[in-house]
Amino acid sequence: MILPSISKGLLSVNSLLKTSNKPIVRPFWHWLNHVWNEYDPKRVEEVGPNRACAEWLLKCGAHVKFKNWGSYIVDFNKMPPGSFEAFKIEEIRAENACIMARGFEYFNGLKDVKSVKFINCELIDDTALAKLSYLRSSLEDLQLVFLPSVTDLGLTYLYLLENLKDLYLNYLPNVKDEKLAEKLLREKLPKCKVEFLQNPDEIKK
Repeated sequence: MILPSISKGLLSVNSLLKTSNKPIVRPFWHWLNHVWNEYDPKRVEEVGPNRACAEWLLKCGAHVKFKNWGSYIVDFNKMPPGSFEAFKIEEIRAENACIMARGFEYFNGLKDVKSVKFINCELIDDTALAKLSYLRSSLEDLQLVFLPSVTDLGLTYLYLLENLKDLYLNYLPNVKDEKLAEKLLREKLPKCKVEFLQNPDEIKK
């Protein structure tokens, strides 16, 4: 499946910018982000939850790793060929990606995701973290780094992830009481190693 080109649309927007003083760039990208994050149940039915989720993530700039399939896939057009039922998402890394809560519906039905890393994703908010509960049966490792739309409330939804073994939080500027948040996470997830830093220069690999 080849992604439709939007280069002509971008060119026309750039041309318009040269002749207009109106701030249209942000509305355009806001609209495009919503389009890319639109949940498509028909696509899930056609290709299964894992491939549909991978298509959404790659389209939005995130990377995915399938079980028994080498390294992370970063190119939408280089997903494994063959039966979609043979490939299950095991790891997700979203850095500077435009994923948002409405797209997190694609996590519903995934049973093999063990590791999720969200780094510098400004559109991930409390609602998005609530929908991580779709992965509660398999998720073991979670990293949240510089997510400016996440608040103290959003972190309480992580209590649902009872199988977590490693939780790494760093530089969440709208979490107002990180010490209390860390204390409660340790209490609610007693089997999980919890780290909460406020150092954007120290990103766990």
